[in-house]
Amino acid sequence: MRTFMTAISVLMMALLAVGSVEAKGTRARKDKGIHGTIVSVSADGGSMVLKSKVKGNKGAGDEQKTITINPSTTIEINGVTGKHGTDLLAGMNVKVKMSGNFATNIVVGKNKTRK
Repeated sequence: MRTFMTAISVLMMALLAVGSVEAKGTRARKDKGIHGTIVSVSADGGSMVLKSKVKGNKGAGDEQKTITINPSTTIEINGVTGKHGTDLLAGMNVKVKMSGNFATNIVVGKNKTRK
């Protein structure tokens, strides 16, 4: 009986530990997006190649990623929204919010107001 109770208590502690690990993994994180520089944009404005720094690995250098631009993607250039993918140019610094492999929001430049 004592062995049985010990086994049950060990099993319950293991289940509690797994439950707390899963709960930590499901926290909602604020998506900061991808920051980088545009390397190239397709002629139809449907995709772009973005060069960004690899976080956490200083010796890795830059990473290039191809990002698909949908017609529903909102593009803002220097505070003006409603732009098209063909308005993006190589060398622009951008912030891209993603949903899967598709861009949902692209922002070029910032409107900084000094107080």
